[in-house]
Amino acid sequence: LKEAEPVIMRASQKGVIHPNAASREGSRLIKRLTTLAK
Repeated sequence: LKEAEPVIMRASQKGVIHPNAASREGSRLIKRLTTLAK
């Protein structure tokens, strides 16, 4: 997550992906990690 999230956010800042899409992907990653941690 520490490596993936900055890459996603950088892509949104450069206009590669929509900012909302980047935010959505970030929250999906966090959600997936919390379910794995249980």
